[in-house]
Amino acid sequence: MKFTYCLNYFVFFWFVQFIVGCQHFVIAGTVSQWYFTRNKSKVRSPICNSFYNLIFFHLGTICLGSLMLTIIKLIRMVMRRVKARKVYINCQESDNIVLIALSYVYEFMMSLLEGIISFLNNNAYIVTAIDGLPLLLAGKRAVHLIFNNFGEHMASQTVGDLVIGSCKLFIFLPSFLVGIEMISSGLSLIVVLLLAILVSHVMMSTFETTVDTLFICYSIDSEENDGEERPYFMSENLIIAMVETKHLEPPKTPIEPQQV
Repeated sequence: MKFTYCLNYFVFFWFVQFIVGCQHFVIAGTVSQWYFTRNKSKVRSPICNSFYNLIFFHLGTICLGSLMLTIIKLIRMVMRRVKARKVYINCQESDNIVLIALSYVYEFMMSLLEGIISFLNNNAYIVTAIDGLPLLLAGKRAVHLIFNNFGEHMASQTVGDLVIGSCKLFIFLPSFLVGIEMISSGLSLIVVLLLAILVSHVMMSTFETTVDTLFICYSIDSEENDGEERPYFMSENLIIAMVETKHLEPPKTPIEPQQV
């Protein structure tokens, strides 16, 4: 029974991470197909195409990435249970300062490792959706693209986090104020607030994935094309911003306006 209990936890966490990874892949595939199509009016069923690629070619990539993240989460959960039940030394009640410090260091390192794995998985899914690479090679290429365009990456992350945080606040705050005026029951108000948080998180996670995908597409575009013999896929405004940021020579040939 204990083994079955642990197995159910493992399968549940793996399934949740797998579904989130599939969502991330489909959004990335949809956005990248739009980005790398010069005539936007010719884009046909990008969501269906991305879902088809996921089902028939890249389920193993999502399974492996979600498995890695699930293992890290379960290790953290097991260690917390061990400490809580005093099966091992309970560092919180011990007078040994070294053990207490090691406990906090362990929790920090595991949370940091989980964040790194999650970050690499998300960007690897984007590269896989674009180039069709397996998980490890896609993660390596994603790290290469991010470090080669580190300044632009930090700028996009800063602006993206600001916009996402503001949007979440503008969704939650009106729901909270309207709920106080219209709902007298405390339990109903809590349900409304939880739904507002859930809706804002789902909407903004889609926006966040779109921003990350556009940055990876921009990095690949600027690395593989030069604007002359190999024209950029990016828009005219993005080319101008890249020229100003990277101090590159603008393309000598006139930029044809793209259809939106």
